[in-house]
Amino acid sequence: MRKKWYILQTFSGMEYKVRELIEEKAKLYDKENMFGKIL
Repeated sequence: MRKKWYILQTFSGMEYKVRELIEEKAKLYDKENMFGKIL
């Protein structure tokens, strides 16, 4: 499956929390294979 790039704007200091939430939701809905590396 070809992946696409997306850019999210976050508040300073919240980048890691946003990444954790995205990873958590992907795992919850069994969609981890749809994500590459989240920076």
